[in-house]
Amino acid sequence: MKIRKIEIGSFGKFANYKINFNDGINIVYGNNEDGKSTIMAFIKMMFYGAAGKSLDLSKNIRRKYAPWNGDKMSGFIEFEHNGVDYRVEKIFGASNLSDKVNLWNMATGEKEKISSGTDIGQRFFGIGSAAFEKSVFIGQIGSTISSDGDKDDEITQKLLNLVSTGDEKVSQKKVIERLETAKNVLKAKSGKTGTLVNLNKTLENLNIELFEALGDEKKKSEMQQQYEETVLEEEKLKNDYEINKLQYNIQEKLEEIQKLEYSISKKKYLDSLVDEYNSKKQKLVHDDIYLDSNYVKNCEDQLSTIQTLEKIYEDYAKKLEFIEIENEQLKSEKLTEVTEDYLKSVKIKDKEKIELQNSIDELQNIMKETNEFNFEMNKEQ
Repeated sequence: MKIRKIEIGSFGKFANYKINFNDGINIVYGNNEDGKSTIMAFIKMMFYGAAGKSLDLSKNIRRKYAPWNGDKMSGFIEFEHNGVDYRVEKIFGASNLSDKVNLWNMATGEKEKISSGTDIGQRFFGIGSAAFEKSVFIGQIGSTISSDGDKDDEITQKLLNLVSTGDEKVSQKKVIERLETAKNVLKAKSGKTGTLVNLNKTLENLNIELFEALGDEKKKSEMQQQYEETVLEEEKLKNDYEINKLQYNIQEKLEEIQKLEYSISKKKYLDSLVDEYNSKKQKLVHDDIYLDSNYVKNCEDQLSTIQTLEKIYEDYAKKLEFIEIENEQLKSEKLTEVTEDYLKSVKIKDKEKIELQNSIDELQNIMKETNEFNFEMNKEQ
């Protein structure tokens, strides 16, 4: 930053006063009470303003440098910042908020916008008024920098920061304090509390849980394998059961067929007896042999019974043929799955088997009576 020119419209003892500055260091000199401090105060107020509440003239610069003739304090400064020339104009009021400030970009001729209450110096230079005063002005007794200076000594703090951290904006003391605070948060001096201690405890508990979980996972895998083997064994047993059940049913069918075959052979024998009876009956009639009427009636009744029996046997023969066809189909089919329809058909066949067995028993009784009849007839001859 370079101050090129100042012009005091009215400030303290000065009115329409101008000073042009050169590059480098400029020395403002004069006798006591010539206004050297007034010029320094004007420059500072142009960039930073000043409070106006105190009644003490040594502390209230606005009252201290109020013009003696009653005019309002005013003036302008032309300065360079980052290679660009600016002009700041100000008419001072009772406070910073009541000051009328204009900022011009002299390169473009445009007026720049300034927010209310904004310090021009803070905007361009990035430092406060105290640091500006120590960096721009050197009074008669000089300006000292001490590491034991007050906390508002911005220049001292910036220089200490620059030396200790390499960055004027970073305070070594604050960094150390923050690091120490963070360290205590992570782990207390006692070593018993803190985020790090809690995290270590949590990690230890998690390791224990992980070990237990791995053990549970191994057991789960073993149990899953046992379960799959059990399921396979169950399927095998079910399949064996259905095969054995089907074989048992087939065996029962074969036994029924054998019984029917036996009944058929009995029926053939009975047919031969009937034929023999008819032959003898015809011979007796042709030979004009007298026959007892009751005996003849009984013979006719027996003959009617035999004819009925023949019809029943014919029905049984058809059923037998149907059962034999079904049996052959069962033998030729490959067992894959026993369906509900198949089980239902097996129940129906079981019922038919019972009914057929009852019929066979009844037929055997008839055959017994027929044999008795044949025996009596042979006795009569």
